[in-house]
Formats: sequence, C-alpha cells, structure tokens
Amino acid sequence: MFCLIFFHKFAKGRSTHCSRPHINLLVDGGILLYMMERKMAAEKNVPSPGSPVDFWDGLYKAGTMPWDAGASPRRLTRFLEEFSPECASRKSIRVLVPGCGSAYEAAYLASQGYEVEAIDFSEEAIKRAKVLFKDEKVSFEQADFFEFDGGPFDLIYERAFLCSFNPKLRQRFVRKLRSLRPSIRML
Repeated sequence: MFCLIFFHKFAKGRSTHCSRPHINLLVDGGILLYMMERKMAAEKNVPSPGSPVDFWDGLYKAGTMPWDAGASPRRLTRFLEEFSPECASRKSIRVLVPGCGSAYEAAYLASQGYEVEAIDFSEEAIKRAKVLFKDEKVSFEQADFFEFDGGPFDLIYERAFLCSFNPKLRQRFVRKLRSLRPSIRML
C-alpha cells in the first residue's frame, strides 16, 4: 500500500482569484495562509487571529474557504478506479484524511467502502463536515496532525493540507506521515 498525496501547484507570484469576489490571494510557494490572513484581516472579514486554531475557525465561521471545491476531485475518482483492483483482496483499508476541511474526499472514500478517519485542526471545519456528511461512515476528529496519535493507515489522502502550513514544516510533515504509515511511498 502507499500514501497518496495530491496538492495544488501554483506558479510563483501568481495571483489567484477565489470563488469569493472579495478575496484575491497572491500565492508564493506555501505562503497561502499568510497572504489569506493579511488580506482578510485588512478587509475585516475575519478578526485577526490570536492563534492558528482561531484563524482557521474564523475562516470556516465566515464561510471563507477558497480551497473548498465543493466536491471530491475527479482525479481521486480516477485513481480509485485504478487502485481498487489492487485492494479487492483486502477486507478493509484504513484511510487518513489530514486537514479534511469540509470532508468531501473523506465522504467519497467512505462511500467506496474504505474505513476513513478525517481530522482537522479547526473545530468549525469538523462541525461543518459532520453536518454535510452525517450519513457517511466517517470518523471525524478535531486534531492537530503533528500531534495526532492514530495509525497505522493503509492510505493517506491529502489535497490541500500541505500548502496550508509553513514550508519549514514539510520535513516534519514527511516524518509524521512515515510514523502513520512506515512503508510510505509518495506519489
């Protein structure tokens, strides 16, 4: 088994327009969070946070989630179509979705028969996910990925989480992935 990681690649210095007309973000590497915080605090859409949890909770409370696609990506569907034959002989496959947000991907994976644990730093994100997917068999938990003590998992799915934190934490991110799935292979 392996770890599946999807993440968005942005061109350095590219201006990114979100579905919300009042947000225009400049994305540079992994600096999305910083630019969002500055832009939103300046526009007073979300109070300037006292902590990272306050920041993310504020975004979800305000409904300001430019990364939220509103559905599971087609790439995930195509991947699972190819991956499923490899998994057919297994009774259950444990999947972790760190930084699950609204949890569209977690719900889709659960609908395909995977045993899914979805975590997010934000209590508001978890509340939203539980409302949206109350009928899906997903285990939702408010947790800090770097402190999370679950596992092992057969598959780790990530789409937008990696770009939400400081690039200096990427090595720590990889170490944490390995602790949750020691024989990890990243795609």
